Amino acid sequence: MNTDPIAFTIFNLEIRWYGILTAMALVIGFVVAYFIARYRRQKE
Repeated sequence: MNTDPIAFTIFNLEIRWYGILTAMALVIGFVVAYFIARYRRQKE
C-alpha cells in the first residue's frame, strides 16, 4: 500500500505530506516553548 506523497493541490501548488508534518512540528514547538516561557516567568 503506497500513499500518494501529494496531500492536496491549491492553485496548481502541490502540498506534500512532509511539508504538512514539518509545519505542524514547528507550530507545536512554538506553542510548547510559549507555555514553558510563560510558566517560568510566572514561577519567578
